[in-house]
Amino acid sequence: MAPNTSRSREPGAVPLRKRPDTPLSGFVSGCRAIAFALFAAVFLVTSRADAAQAREILREDERSMLAFVAAAMDVRVDPAEPLPVVHLASRTTLARFREAMAPQWGFRPHVIINAYAVASNEIYLDDASEYYKRMHRTLDDSLAHELVHYLQVRYRRLDLTDESCEMEAVTIQTAYREHLALMARFARGARHEKNRSS
Repeated sequence: MAPNTSRSREPGAVPLRKRPDTPLSGFVSGCRAIAFALFAAVFLVTSRADAAQAREILREDERSMLAFVAAAMDVRVDPAEPLPVVHLASRTTLARFREAMAPQWGFRPHVIINAYAVASNEIYLDDASEYYKRMHRTLDDSLAHELVHYLQVRYRRLDLTDESCEMEAVTIQTAYREHLALMARFARGARHEKNRSS
């Protein structure tokens, strides 16, 4: 005996009728699918482009930053010594970064990251906002980190492959970030006091 496949209907329910398939209905369904796919693709590309365009900016003066770093390292800065040129990833080609870093690192990097190029006396910084939000850092304290490497090489004649160089750079970078946070708190407090007295 064949199983009963009929469904009981509620009293007064109208059975649904399937629309007849026409050549045009298949075409319309295909167009809808293509339109949806195009919309999704445009949305994803636009979202990624917006994210890629979110960039950090340097807010602090490089010379005052260098003064902070030099004091933390107990180094007297020579005004005749050329400062490193700073390159932001958003305005630098990967080819240039590779040319600067490949001899120092012994390989050709695939992306621009924060680095001090010894031979050319250049600092490269990734300025993508996403990175700094994820790492809870700032572009300014990253520059302070690379300025530590600049002073290590130019004034102390150290080899950056020594692990202690990186440890010192991280320590001073953290101190600089805390210094900026403290200065920001003082500035907010001063504004608050001024508003209260007005």
